[in-house]
Amino acid sequence: MKKKQPYKNNKEKVIQAKEPEVAYGKSIQKTIRMFSSFEEENEFIAKQRYMLSRDERMVYAEQLRKMVFHKYLLPDGTWPPIAKVITLSNPHT
Repeated sequence: MKKKQPYKNNKEKVIQAKEPEVAYGKSIQKTIRMFSSFEEENEFIAKQRYMLSRDERMVYAEQLRKMVFHKYLLPDGTWPPIAKVITLSNPHT
């Protein structure tokens, strides 16, 4: 009789959600990751953020800025120009 080996699941759990392209307008493949603890998830997120280039970080920062401050955007989605007016006044003595 053969000796049974214990079950080992050392592979990373990756589940892919395959949805119609119509839902997003272009071909996007979503990946769902399963974590056994919050610490493991936090490490994964930190590693992903570390691997971003400076330009990618700036793009994400601009997207967040537009989401948070959307009421200050112009109708075309751009930011209003900053007023470059300097006024000098006499100091009060």
